[in-house]
Amino acid sequence: MASRALYIQRLALPRCVLQSPRLQTGLFHHGFLRYNSTTSEATPIFQAIRTDLKSAMKAKNSVQLGVLRSLLSEINNSHHGPNPITTHAQVLRMLQKKITAAQEAREEFVQAGRKDLQAKEEEQIAILKSYVDTYRGEEVNWDDLKKIVTSLVKEVKELDSKGASMGEVLKRLMKKVEGSDVDRGQLAKLVKELWPGK
Repeated sequence: MASRALYIQRLALPRCVLQSPRLQTGLFHHGFLRYNSTTSEATPIFQAIRTDLKSAMKAKNSVQLGVLRSLLSEINNSHHGPNPITTHAQVLRMLQKKITAAQEAREEFVQAGRKDLQAKEEEQIAILKSYVDTYRGEEVNWDDLKKIVTSLVKEVKELDSKGASMGEVLKRLMKKVEGSDVDRGQLAKLVKELWPGK
């Protein structure tokens, strides 16, 4: 029996078609497509979303299904662009943006007197907030941080070997851990420890 990877290849569809969120969601639903493995699958919040998707399928909860499929699709699609979602903090930022968008939509429906759509947005907001409230204070994994810093140091030095600085590495690191409770001073200390030739 052909592997799922081969099955995707045999679809012989253009890349732009395979990247369609609707198609990707359908392929994931039927088990032919896995979400990008570089998206911290060890991250509890990511695992929770995938687990809850399966539960929502069994329960036939259409609202929750829609929210979770949208989240996973956005995470997967991000790997085709310049800003892939690969960290716990990035997932939290994505959730916050979706909450803000849903809140704005809810206000529009309130003004339009559409209580049915208002209720749907409120349900979506509750689902999204449940992940933020549960995982906002997730403990930082320092082993993972060391790997990230090492990768960033290499990245910065490749871009500018002479002008590379610890400050640039710290700046990029702060963007990756935004939303976590990690102290900036601790991050600066870590960057200094891992900076080559210090």
